[in-house]
Amino acid sequence: MSNYFWKSATLILLAIMSFFAGFTAKGIDFTCWTPMLSVKFALVCSLVVLLVQVPSIISAFIDYRRAKNER
Repeated sequence: MSNYFWKSATLILLAIMSFFAGFTAKGIDFTCWTPMLSVKFALVCSLVVLLVQVPSIISAFIDYRRAKNER
């Protein structure tokens, strides 16, 4: 599995982006942090990452089933 770096980097970047997405600002001054906004951003980004990964998940599942049937 050569894609462990991609998976771990994606999760770390998702956590960082969702944290910083929770800040609300007027101009350049940060006024407050909204946890619900962070949660919404994390859910939307997780859905996007899942949709992008669907082809590789399907191919990995097919390869696993093929290897299991060959035994």
